[in-house]
Amino acid sequence: MISNTQIELLAEIQRLAMACQLQTGHSVEQSTRFYQTGYVHSTVSIRESEYALSAIYQSHASISPEGIDSVADIPRQMLRDTDRSLMQQRDELASWIADHRREVAA
Repeated sequence: MISNTQIELLAEIQRLAMACQLQTGHSVEQSTRFYQTGYVHSTVSIRESEYALSAIYQSHASISPEGIDSVADIPRQMLRDTDRSLMQQRDELASWIADHRREVAA
């Protein structure tokens, strides 16, 4: 079962995705999918523009039906290099925005 903390992390990730487009000018897609099996998946993709085919940044986070949110629980053979915990996904997105923020005209 998803916890209140995980719900807050998902909300923060969505807020950051919206801020990312405004602050960096890049095209951002954030999706949260809830499956009948009880799994929840959060994906963040950032592209140079809305027409770009490949992402310059991408991450995936999952919550199991038991509420487990950790890449440590993903079997090694199934682990992708873009798999993160929700906290890692949030923190990396915030860092990416800070590193790619547009200059503000004075």
